[in-house]
Amino acid sequence: MKVLIFGASGQLGSTLVNYFNEVVPVSRKSLIEKYRVDINEYVKVEDLILKEHPDVIVNTAAISDVEQCQKDTKSAYHTNSLAVHHMVRAARVVDSYFVQISTDYVFDGESGHYTEDSTPDPINYYGTSKLMGDSFALSYDNSLVIRTS
Repeated sequence: MKVLIFGASGQLGSTLVNYFNEVVPVSRKSLIEKYRVDINEYVKVEDLILKEHPDVIVNTAAISDVEQCQKDTKSAYHTNSLAVHHMVRAARVVDSYFVQISTDYVFDGESGHYTEDSTPDPINYYGTSKLMGDSFALSYDNSLVIRTS
């Protein structure tokens, strides 16, 4: 099974790389130029997915600094939301399973112990941008959103 991991140089992505036999690690910091891609370069993202034709795509890439997302909503939207749209768009073409790593910041934090049926209610732009990315991911039937805390 071929697994393409976006955000492979981050904490979660670099850990996940070790769990698969055939992995394509993609990040802005990759030592291999072929896999050095900024997820905001949407044409490159889509092109890489189409060329690699992975069985599974895992997106761990995000701007996760809450204050930075509040200050620079445009960058947060492009990275946490629109990039997911482009990944999913290409995933549909090659019929890859898509896994979006999300956050519990899509909730307001009032009740805790959230389930799949809990209604999202973000209180900051980080949560809002991730929720938009989740929506893009879930628009594809062959996807899964994992919300971590």
